[in-house]
Amino acid sequence: MHARELDIHDLSRPRDGEVDTWVRWAVTVACLVTFLIAVIVPRVIRHLGDGPLFDGFWFSNALALEVTMVTAVAFVPIGRVSRSVRLALAMPILHLGLMILAWIAWTILAPRFPNAVELVPALIAFPMSRVLLAVVGAIAIAGWWIGRSRRGETIHAIVMIALVDLLLVGLWLPIVAQFVTDLDIPVSLDGAPVETWGVDLLNWEVLHAKLASPAKPAALVLLPPLVAAIGYTWIAIRRRHWLRGLRTPLLGVLVIGWIAAIVMRRYASELSAIVYVNFVSWLLAAAGAAVAAITALSVVTWLGVRRRRTGAWQQHTGRIAAERGELIAGYEITSWLRGPRAITSACEVVTSSGTIPVPPGVLLVAPLPLATTLLRTGERIAVLRGGDGVALGGYERHASGQPFRDSGAPIPSERGVLIGPALDDGGGQLALVAWRPCIAYLVIVVIVAVPALVTVLQPY
Repeated sequence: MHARELDIHDLSRPRDGEVDTWVRWAVTVACLVTFLIAVIVPRVIRHLGDGPLFDGFWFSNALALEVTMVTAVAFVPIGRVSRSVRLALAMPILHLGLMILAWIAWTILAPRFPNAVELVPALIAFPMSRVLLAVVGAIAIAGWWIGRSRRGETIHAIVMIALVDLLLVGLWLPIVAQFVTDLDIPVSLDGAPVETWGVDLLNWEVLHAKLASPAKPAALVLLPPLVAAIGYTWIAIRRRHWLRGLRTPLLGVLVIGWIAAIVMRRYASELSAIVYVNFVSWLLAAAGAAVAAITALSVVTWLGVRRRRTGAWQQHTGRIAAERGELIAGYEITSWLRGPRAITSACEVVTSSGTIPVPPGVLLVAPLPLATTLLRTGERIAVLRGGDGVALGGYERHASGQPFRDSGAPIPSERGVLIGPALDDGGGQLALVAWRPCIAYLVIVVIVAVPALVTVLQPY
């Protein structure tokens, strides 16, 4: 089943470079949630700190001011893309900066939080830096395995795995925190209970010992979401037609999981809340991996733009010998969890030296049109049509050294064929490639932030 081609004369859609209304609302809500987190978290932490530093204005308000400043700068009208697209690109970078800042602050100020340090032995045993490296490495290897046989799909597989893993970790952690709490903990414990957060927590010593060696809890927290994310990405990229009948059931499962996560955080016990706090850094590591994957997508895109601008790949130029207007190459949107997917069909190109056949599935080297902001899932837009002027690369001359067997005609090389417009400006590609995964990231952040905020605001 082919994707629908975008109707550029559809007046019900916004102009090129703009986005649908729901996208603007999603970005707005994500900005508000980010601001809310920046306001609430420092005020919760300062009650656990020891010293005048935690009572100052800047400790309580610096993060909120930083979020406000970045949002204001990104909201300034610059370029042809909408403010929502710019905000969607700026928010993940802001989140990454806040996560790095939080980790540095924790490393420096941990001695001033003696009670808090006592409550997070898992964070001490497995710092977020190690967890981040492990998650990024696993996602990169899995993405390479899924996309290795499809040219240009590896980076998209990595982005999809990272985003789905972030969503599933955020929904799974509130649920599994209760399982970890109940795992192998006896009904009662000899000795007086330990007082933390002003509450006598039964079985704290057993739980503390378990969290200090968190190999088993780590497997319960990280592995199920990661395996599910890899499985979903494999289906989405290699067996995409399987998803046609699974989207509604999967959405229902996610909604039920989100409601269950909120309910469990709302009525969580003190021990369950402590387990959740111990593994929040792992949720932040999943978020960091998602931002790193989107950044890698941008870097790969930038390298492709640089390659186009050199023009070194253009070996042959000519016109496509096909019915005028027939779609030969373009981009389609298969999911918001990845960048646009390039599509190419077999054709022939008439050049000054003869006709050159182009096989299907070659690499498209072309800028994304500004109108791709209008595309919805299951739609495509043409870049090359029959009769258009194109450039070809990736061909070589066959020379075996045997009489009557050599051919002067260009043939595809082992590295693959490239096709694209003979002339293009290639501008604005980073925004047009990465903004959809950024929107997906922001929506996921809002979803997983709700259970986290419920936990933070509980009056333990």
